[in-house]
Amino acid sequence: MQQCQLEYEDNSTTQLININDLANPFTNDFRSISKSNFHLMCEQYLPLIIDHVSSLCLSNGEETPELSEHLIHYCLTIDEFIHLRSLLLEKIDSADTILNITSDFFYLSYLTHLKIIKCHFTYGKSPQQLIIDIWRLINLTHCTLDITFEPILTFIGLPIISKELNHLLRSTPSLQHLCITFGQSIDTKLDRVFPIPLITTLKLDFNGSLLALTSILQNMPNLLHLKLETETINLNGNQWKQILIDYVPKIKIFRFLMKVFSFRHNYTEEQLEDFLDTFRTPFWLDEHQWFIRCNWPQHINKNQWSKTTCPTARDYNSYDRMLPEHSSLNIEIS
Repeated sequence: MQQCQLEYEDNSTTQLININDLANPFTNDFRSISKSNFHLMCEQYLPLIIDHVSSLCLSNGEETPELSEHLIHYCLTIDEFIHLRSLLLEKIDSADTILNITSDFFYLSYLTHLKIIKCHFTYGKSPQQLIIDIWRLINLTHCTLDITFEPILTFIGLPIISKELNHLLRSTPSLQHLCITFGQSIDTKLDRVFPIPLITTLKLDFNGSLLALTSILQNMPNLLHLKLETETINLNGNQWKQILIDYVPKIKIFRFLMKVFSFRHNYTEEQLEDFLDTFRTPFWLDEHQWFIRCNWPQHINKNQWSKTTCPTARDYNSYDRMLPEHSSLNIEIS
């Protein structure tokens, strides 16, 4: 289906009149339309194509003041744009105006992209309703909010308040990308993770147990991209391989930084090579082409870590003290 984009400028009336194929989706950008052309559009043309509009831009800037209110004057409200996929609200300084628009979000079942930018939420209005309205957009994938809440910083109260991962997952069944930090105390809450089959990208800063990590991964069977940083899980290449095969068999990109603090000072280079050899198997090098680098303090009297494998822009890592009983080892894959 061909898409028609209408840029309404002062000379756009003739262009609009010549458009007679209403089977095409329309992109309507009213940010620089003249008042006379806007009224003509609302009176004669927009009612005919309103259910074919896929993208709408409304601005209350200097060139188009009170534009959204004029739509209401012609009995044209957001809920009538039933096939709208993208909506931009710009330079709207009235909380009532914004909420009048967002209150109809329930009817926009096709909306995937929302931008509310350069707007002001006036004093005395709680932004909580705005968040609730946005949350009703079940197919929303991209959301940009650039809103000034005046005159003081306002904390938004969410209808669901919980520290548990399962509450988040149950409330967002269409979640595809997740970036989250876990501390050690999270273990007791991850024994039964809610299945999230649509997740494809996961970024974890994880300091829990191996059991907690596997509980998360086994409920993400379609995971494609995994980025992990941990100081509590020390596994060799064979152990990581088995976890990936068992829990996330579709994985395509795997990047991790594993900080190991369990090696004694008498940990020899031969032992380290044996450890690194577990990441040099066909699974890592041939099948996935995943390569690791290792940083560790070879010279305990120098405030410097040496770089060993996989060139990187960082020439060295510095630290401010030595651990008296343990040396630390960083294993990173990219």
